[in-house]
Amino acid sequence: MSIYLALIYPILASVICLIFFYTRIKWWETLTLVGAAFIIIFISDLIFGDYNYTEPEYWGNYVTKTCFEEEWVEYDHETCTESYPCGTDSKGNTEYCTRTYDCSHYDTHPEEYYVMLNDGRRIDVTKNKYWDLRKRFGTNTFVDMHREDYYDMSRSRCKDGDMYESCFQGEFEKIEPVVTRHDYVNRVIHSKSLFNYTEVSDSLKKTLPSKLPPINPPYFADAVRGDWYPMMWEANELLQKYNGLYGKEKECRIQIILMKNQPQSSGELLEQYWKGGNMNEFNIAIGIKDGYNRATWCRVISWTENQTLKIETRDYIMLQDTLQLIPTVNWVAKNIAEGFNRKNFEAFKYLKVDPPLWAVIMVHIIVLLMSIALAAWSVVNEFEN
Repeated sequence: MSIYLALIYPILASVICLIFFYTRIKWWETLTLVGAAFIIIFISDLIFGDYNYTEPEYWGNYVTKTCFEEEWVEYDHETCTESYPCGTDSKGNTEYCTRTYDCSHYDTHPEEYYVMLNDGRRIDVTKNKYWDLRKRFGTNTFVDMHREDYYDMSRSRCKDGDMYESCFQGEFEKIEPVVTRHDYVNRVIHSKSLFNYTEVSDSLKKTLPSKLPPINPPYFADAVRGDWYPMMWEANELLQKYNGLYGKEKECRIQIILMKNQPQSSGELLEQYWKGGNMNEFNIAIGIKDGYNRATWCRVISWTENQTLKIETRDYIMLQDTLQLIPTVNWVAKNIAEGFNRKNFEAFKYLKVDPPLWAVIMVHIIVLLMSIALAAWSVVNEFEN
């Protein structure tokens, strides 16, 4: 249902007015009726179209340092004013005067625990998480925050708001990966004019994994998921570290989806369900089978510009006599670092995406009511033909 079909209401209203109330209608009134409706429809199309383009994706980062800031009490010097009755005027009305007074106060800043990411962002964490990372990184540096001019030592319990930080030293095994969710413009998923992805039924969707796993507190998301396979959890931990390492540098997130006792067509169905996946993803769907240690099929789902990388990844997995997840993760990560080229979705700006149905219905109702109101006004106003 097109949003521009709502133009039929002002056109129909104009025709009715010209037929039955010809002497009461000026030519510019019919243009006003249609023009006002077109402006409303055009603006609504822009607003709701952009609203409908967005899609979530996950970004990978890693922790560069974990920080603890002490509690401190800040003395906030402030002068306030107030009005008070100070007499009456000649008519007996109360007069007010203004006076100033010292309203200084103390602000308590509680202790803070947080981590800094390699892209400069900050994420708050728990005290236990701070200590876990501090122990892993193995460093502890005192940072004087120079708050002596702002705090009241008598109230700060011997703490003056200084900071202690522990920095990541670059060892791969000590990487703390971080996953954050962001929205981006993806016209491909919502467009029906290109690619023609088959709509997957609700019953089939229940048998397939979701495109994005949940983010577990504080900031983890599985990278190897699906049905159980030997060394799956170790491979998941390893791949999360690679995603953190290459997330900002290569703008890529790798996922391995294990699908047990599923036919090869399930890989094609998954690509249809995900509609190609997100622009920064390199998804590897692998078929596995009970009592059979080789991959039964493999399908790589990615928008990467490097199609050779997809073929080489599929061949590497299918040529293994026994599917080994740890070597597979290491091989894929190495080749992603060397050959992944993210697809720029700005290339799809030309795609037309219809507004959501509820927005179309709302605009139709608004234009219909406005057409009736403007038509009635055109008949009863003082302008005549």
